Amino acid sequence: MSELRFDGRVAIVTGGGRGIGKANALALARRGAAVVINDLGCDGFGHGSDPNIAEAVAEEIRQAGGKAVAQCADIGAPDVAEELAGLALSEFGRVDIVLSNAMFERLAPFYEISREEVQAHLNTDVFGAWSLLKAVWPHFEKQNYGRILISVSSSLLGGGTGGVPYAMCKGALVSFNRSLANIARVGNLDIKSNVIAPYAFTQMWEAMPSVVPDEAVRDATRRYLPPDGIAPTALALTHESCPASGQIFVCANGKVQRFFYAKSPGIEAADLTPELIIENFDQLESPDGWEEVIGVSMQTGTPFMARAIEVVSGKG
Repeated sequence: MSELRFDGRVAIVTGGGRGIGKANALALARRGAAVVINDLGCDGFGHGSDPNIAEAVAEEIRQAGGKAVAQCADIGAPDVAEELAGLALSEFGRVDIVLSNAMFERLAPFYEISREEVQAHLNTDVFGAWSLLKAVWPHFEKQNYGRILISVSSSLLGGGTGGVPYAMCKGALVSFNRSLANIARVGNLDIKSNVIAPYAFTQMWEAMPSVVPDEAVRDATRRYLPPDGIAPTALALTHESCPASGQIFVCANGKVQRFFYAKSPGIEAADLTPELIIENFDQLESPDGWEEVIGVSMQTGTPFMARAIEVVSGKG
């Protein structure tokens, strides 16, 4: 297969100043994309700001012969997403790809976390992605083309303990991703949206040694799971030839897997009672006969509505 190229494409990468975001931005630029780097330059807990972080990545791309500009700003702050989209359009005339990677994490027992802390997570992770994609969507529609890749945390894809607000955001982004894919599918648009759940040793891992306190394990993880190991999956999912949309892919250095939702055949009875459910709970949880849930959200509700019609019409 010939090399996947991005010549003529313009990509916006949030959180593109370090770690996975930087690795993906550099990889896109090496294959011909013009890149707009957004990064506040904060630490792994979301504190502080350094304008040199984003600009250094843009300069690295330009020094290698590529095209790039930088924006140092909090993507979750009002008007920043619109300004970022405007920067891409003014500098390069179009937007084709969005990699939403900006995030931070603050660990604490969930009952000790304030509403303000939860809101801070939501602002960066969820509203940042929402605002940016809302800003670029009209351009995607007009050109009938767009590729979206939203990064979430693999370790908290199924929920968290110390990082509950962070995990909440990831769940919201997964549903947001599927919604975007549904909208494009119903509109017959060549806009693909997917999620990656990456495993890589990043600034956030460095900032939280308590997550992996053993230094030998941390060092092995640091060397075995570099951020640039995510780039092959990111490039495949943002290329024009990508066939998938609305999906989740768990990835790490040298490996990628698809993660999906499914529903069991369940329990069905005209006289369904709580006792019957408990007595047959093993049947409810059994993986035998599970069906993958894809496409529009109505897939899960349509069988119930069809059954209602049958029963009311006397056919069921």
